[in-house]
This record gives sequence, structure tokens and C-alpha cells, in this order.
Amino acid sequence: MKEKPRDDDLPLFVGTIDFGTTFSGYAYMSKDEFQGKTKHIETRAWRVDRWTRHKAPTSVLFDEWKHFHTFGYEAEEHFHEYVKSGSLDKWYFFQNFKLEISKQAVLDDTFMLYDIRRKNRMRAVDVVMEIIKYLKGDLLSSLNQRLTNFDDSLIQWVLTVPVTWSLTARNFMRKTAYLAGIPKHQLKLLPEAEAAAFYCGQKELDIQQSSDGAAFLSELPSNYTFLVADLGGGTIDITVHQKGHGKVQKVMGLEWGSKKVNECFEDYCLGLFGDGFTDLRVNNPDDYLFLMENFEQEKLQFTTEKLNKVEKILIRLPASLLYNKTQKLAIPTNVFRSFYDNSIDGLIRALNELFHYEEMKNVKTIIAVGGFAESSIIINELRSSVKGLDIVVPGNPGLAVMRGAILNGFIENPNTNEPKSKYGTFGRRSLRRSFRNLSFRRAGKYTCGNDSTDKQERFLSEIFGSEIVMIMKTELEQDFFKFCFEFQKKIRKFKNGNNLPIEELVFSVPYEWRDRFSKLNNKSLEEKIRESEYKDFVSCEYDKLKIKWPFFHKYFSV
Repeated sequence: MKEKPRDDDLPLFVGTIDFGTTFSGYAYMSKDEFQGKTKHIETRAWRVDRWTRHKAPTSVLFDEWKHFHTFGYEAEEHFHEYVKSGSLDKWYFFQNFKLEISKQAVLDDTFMLYDIRRKNRMRAVDVVMEIIKYLKGDLLSSLNQRLTNFDDSLIQWVLTVPVTWSLTARNFMRKTAYLAGIPKHQLKLLPEAEAAAFYCGQKELDIQQSSDGAAFLSELPSNYTFLVADLGGGTIDITVHQKGHGKVQKVMGLEWGSKKVNECFEDYCLGLFGDGFTDLRVNNPDDYLFLMENFEQEKLQFTTEKLNKVEKILIRLPASLLYNKTQKLAIPTNVFRSFYDNSIDGLIRALNELFHYEEMKNVKTIIAVGGFAESSIIINELRSSVKGLDIVVPGNPGLAVMRGAILNGFIENPNTNEPKSKYGTFGRRSLRRSFRNLSFRRAGKYTCGNDSTDKQERFLSEIFGSEIVMIMKTELEQDFFKFCFEFQKKIRKFKNGNNLPIEELVFSVPYEWRDRFSKLNNKSLEEKIRESEYKDFVSCEYDKLKIKWPFFHKYFSV
């Protein structure tokens, strides 16, 4: 049980910045508010027409000298104005680029981002830094309105990042935060999924039934295992948690966020307008933004009730893209609903595969958070397709990450930026030491020296491939050493002369390894093993790697 932090250990303020693919925002809370009964968390409120939004589009505008101009709704509004004035070439407008950052193997100062027209370029580190700098400055301005001459050294900053991001991407975000003026000792990076789970775990949450049969939350008991589906704009991140244990137990990242819905709409327009739509983005970016903003508004208001009652969804068109000489595009409701298919089908398929894991048998609850979780279309599909599980959505699911990050900033050690080993006191050095006695041989000849790294990697490289092993070591290091430790323990039983009457040994393979393998090789791990020279000894079924014991006599010094 984690000890409750002493009063003196708490920061006076915690502020968080949620840099998202489609929308970004910030929140903050004082120590007094945290210790109060209501635990009120302040968020920025943007006024848009008759709506109030707690996040703004991740859109940023720079002038011809690449100086920051505006962010969010203001950036989009100014961009419209400058397009009309004919000075488009002098401006740099960026939007929805977070996924590009996550896909880069190398993220240094030379990595460039293209603007919306894919003509002008700027350094990615400058673009992201200015966004964080703006959100940080806006948060501090809000605090200064409440507290005259507020000292910003009193605030603990929490910057949320996707749980699936590589160490390279996380270090990139850390660097941009430093450049934006956040001191190193005041900064903590927190995976978005952990923040969302922390929020759900800290609230008094439990699964109960309302009068209409829908599940809702009250209080989660200790050690309760639950799955968090963070349905964001760019990605859907699925993680498994156990209340009271803190750290993520299983991770799955899917590129099927709400942005996929927009992409399907764009494909629909491409089929409808052909080259006219292709030219729109390059030559009339103002009209392109107008179209996508109107689609976004209709997407936000598209509900299951609307699906069943309305025959067509009307989208306002820009002047340069008329349809049947009108400025409205009438999309049949069932066609509009089909824009969600890729996201929904991908999510449900991934969940069904995930629940083949033996350790998932105790999971009875899926908590959906993130902006996409506000869509009744995707939530109702989840409830009808994933049987035997409670699908619950906390209030304001789009703010769960920010709120969880704030609470985490108070309750967790504010000076700790890296997670503790999820294997308890048995650390990485011990895991490395435990593998030193393992010797691998091929065709009866030893091919490894005494170096423990060679010994532990050779077998995995033969099975998974050297590139996947490198990813394991650098991005999934804890899972890598846990697997090595499990492997070593079972090998030792044979090395110690225990001729056990067992046909095969079974090892748990983290889903992330199999997922990365499939994406890199365009085939499943099962298929690869069936085609390998080890097929008579090694097999894989879902998350289980099965190795027949004669294999060890043939390939290891047992």
C-alpha cells in the first residue's frame, strides 16, 4: 500500500499539458483544492459559437519569419483571414501532426514537419515547443489573474504522452518542454493511459447498474483489475491495470482514433468530387479547413438517436466545392455511420484477440476515456459486440487524462520522472545477472561468447528477428528482461539435472512484441515460426510461446 504523501511533500500547484493529435488543453489545481472535499480541477474554456470547449484544436500558425503567431481556434481563424487576403505563402499552418512524430525512429533537431499544404516546412522541435510554450503561458496567465505575482517555480508540471511512445519520442517531448521554459526538476512525463487509470482509480468508482441497464461507476475495490481504452484523436491505447498496483500490466496501441473517421469522410469526398477535392487542400486550404470544421461539428453531434431518426446528415460546403449547385452535401445517415467502421472494427478485433490471454480472465470492466469515448456510436457498438463485460464511461471522458495527471502530480512522488520496476525489488541488474549462465548453441556448436547480452539475445533473434529484439531492448525493456528471467528459471531446472516428465515449456509473450512483429514483417509470429527451422520444436498460439523440451538438449547446453 502506497503511503499517503505528507503535507510538506505536496507541491503548491500542479499543472498538466495534454498535447493531443486533434485537440490539446491544460488543467491545474492548488494544494488547498486538492486537500478539499471537492478537489476542483481548473481547465481552460474556449468559447466557440454557442459551445464551450475544454480543449482547442492542435492547430498552430507561424508568420513568414517562422515566429509563433496563434494557436487553436485563433490560429484557424487567422489562417482563414490571411488566405482571403492573398498572403498565404507567407504563413506556416500546422495541424494534426502528432502521429508523424510518433512514427520517427530518429527525432533530432533536423526533423522537419510540412504545413497543411505540404509546401512549407519547419523544424518539428520548434513547432511542438511553441505549442507547449503557449499552453504553459496561458495556464500561468490564468493563475496570475487569481494570484498576483504568482511564482511559477511553485508549480509541478505533468506532461502526458501516449503509453506506446518510444523512448526516442518521449525524450523529444521532454526536450521541447525544457525549451518551452519548464525546468527539468519541475517536469514529469506521464503516460496518458496511466493518467486516465489513475483518475478512475482515485475517484470512488465501482460498477453498478442504473435503471436503464447501463453500467456506471461508484467505487473500485482494491486489487480490482480493469481495462482502460483511451479513445483519442490519433490512436486508441488499450491498457490493463490493477487498482493499488499503479503500473500498466499490458499495452496495446492502435492507430484507429477519431481521425480515421475524418479520413473516411475525405475518401468519400474524393470519390464524389475527384480532382476537385484533391486540389482543395493544396490550392484552397482555407476552404478545406472550412469543410473539415463543419464535418467535425456534425461528427460531434452524431449520436445513436440521430442515426435512428434522421435520414441524411447535411455538411456545409465551401464556395469552391459545390455539389449539384448547392453549398450543402446531404450524406445518407447509414453512409455517415460507415465512416466509423474502420475504428470500431479495429478496436473490437483487437479486444477480442487480447481477451484470449489467460491473464485477461479476471478483467470484467472496460473503462472508456478520451474524446472519442464521448461518441455514443462507438460506445454502443462496444456494448453490443463485447459480451460479458461492463463498458463504462466516466463523466467528461475527454478530460480524464488531464484530471488523472493532476491527481497523479500530487499523490505520486513529484520528483520521480521514471516508473519504478514493475517486478518489485528484483531489478534489471539482477535480471541481467540471472541470464549469464545460459549458453546457446546451434547445430551442436557454441556460437556465443561469455557476454551475457549475446547469450540472451541470440535465441530471441532467431525466433523474432534482430530488429524486433532491438525494439524490445530499447522500447519495451522491462518486458524484455521479465521474459529473459522467466526463460532462465525454466532453463535452470534442466541445467540442475531435473529431467522433468514434461513435453513442452510455455512462456508468455507480451502482446507488444507480437504486434510489432506483425507490423514489421506483414505476417504473424505464428506464421513465421511455422516456416522456420524450429517448427518441429517451437510453436506460438496467441500469447503463448511453446517449446518442446528436446529443443533445449539440441540447442542449449543443458
